Amino acid sequence: MSSLLTSPVEDLDTGAVIARPAVIDPAGYLRADPLPMVLELPMRIVLAGAGALAPLHEAMRRSGRHPRDAVPAELRY
Repeated sequence: MSSLLTSPVEDLDTGAVIARPAVIDPAGYLRADPLPMVLELPMRIVLAGAGALAPLHEAMRRSGRHPRDAVPAELRY
């Protein structure tokens, strides 16, 4: 599935970038970026609970990120 979100999230008052779309490098790691990352998550995964999100949390941990670093962009069925 390709992402519809291709630009950073900006603060409308200041124009400052406050989050960037998540980018995975060829080795399978998340791009190093100090800003929160925006993820598109299927709603069925979110509704399935913590167990369904465990692989995402593990990938984030391996990349040195925390679940609080992710901002859901939109939820899809």
